[in-house]
Amino acid sequence: MKRSEQKTADTWNLEALYPDETLWAEDARRVREQTEAFAKMSADRPADGAGMLSLMERFSDLNRVCEKVYVYASMRSHQDTGNAHYQKMEGESRKLYVGVSAACSWLEPWLLTLDEAALEKWMRGEPELEQYRRFFAEVRRRRAHTLSEDKEEMLSLAGEVGRAPARIFSYLQNADLKFAPAADSEGTQHVLTQSTFTDLERSADRALRRAAFENLYGAYSALGNTFAALYDSAAGSSAYFAAQHGYKSTREAMLDDSAIPLAVYDSLLESVHRALPLMHRYVRLRRRLLEVDELHMYDVYVPIVQPPEKKYTFEEAEAMVLKGLRPMGETYLDILREGFANRWVDRYENEGKRGGAYSGGCYDSYPYVLMNFKGDLNDVFTLAHEMGHSV
Repeated sequence: MKRSEQKTADTWNLEALYPDETLWAEDARRVREQTEAFAKMSADRPADGAGMLSLMERFSDLNRVCEKVYVYASMRSHQDTGNAHYQKMEGESRKLYVGVSAACSWLEPWLLTLDEAALEKWMRGEPELEQYRRFFAEVRRRRAHTLSEDKEEMLSLAGEVGRAPARIFSYLQNADLKFAPAADSEGTQHVLTQSTFTDLERSADRALRRAAFENLYGAYSALGNTFAALYDSAAGSSAYFAAQHGYKSTREAMLDDSAIPLAVYDSLLESVHRALPLMHRYVRLRRRLLEVDELHMYDVYVPIVQPPEKKYTFEEAEAMVLKGLRPMGETYLDILREGFANRWVDRYENEGKRGGAYSGGCYDSYPYVLMNFKGDLNDVFTLAHEMGHSV
């Protein structure tokens, strides 16, 4: 199915964010103008609470509008990654994002030069500054990894280059990569996509599972050097930016973004390793119950206890989610009903649509959900999971 063949009722309501693309273009222009103005503010920094409040309000507004512009363009691209018009919009919004990041790069280094007692005095004099307390605290927490203003600006401008491998991978995987149909044991051909792959891997027909596995990973393998180069570039880019900000490793830099201690990550790995014997026991059991000499990767998703072969409509899935989440209370359920009624969810697969599922949006948007609903119970669970994020 092409995107143009989707029913409007089955797609997310991005018009609620921008009813017309001319409005998106106006906001993009506004971001460009405000970016230039904010960069110039580095030469006239506030000396009192009123000035600080004005600065933070302009900083917040600039980032808020930029995020709105970026989210709209990226979600339009995700619904059809092969659409050149949306690719262009997403590219323009990324450049705006980099520009905003560079224009604001002087702010955090400058905030670290302020006396904390003076900042507290400004906040007492301007109560509306209180809403930025956590932002100020996070800036101080990252003090050891904040560079000088000129270096932060340079790294901000290089950010677009650093994100290139992930962007190229996304287009390669979602728009360009095609898979040969998978044949079952009777020779019947089954359409193979990122979205249908897991369903085919659950089939009781081992020949179909094997064909789906080999055809999907065979297509990846044919581009193995390309994917390896993208991964190497992504890893190298992450390591470079981590090192420039004084982190000992990429892992430390990634975890520090959410203030997660390295010990938490290490503890997780240790727990998994301790439990590996149970996993090995389960794999042996699965091999025995499936009555196969060797267990392959195309054998790990097929149920070992045959589930009922039942399909659900999206409307039935909505009803099941609402019923299952009754213990969360009426306020929670009201938000779910609002989301279902106002097209928060982009439901079905179409050609070029991004794989997987997510809940996303921005300050000024619905908390949208992208998924590829095919009607099985796992899709019902996915709907509940992603709407849980959105609620």
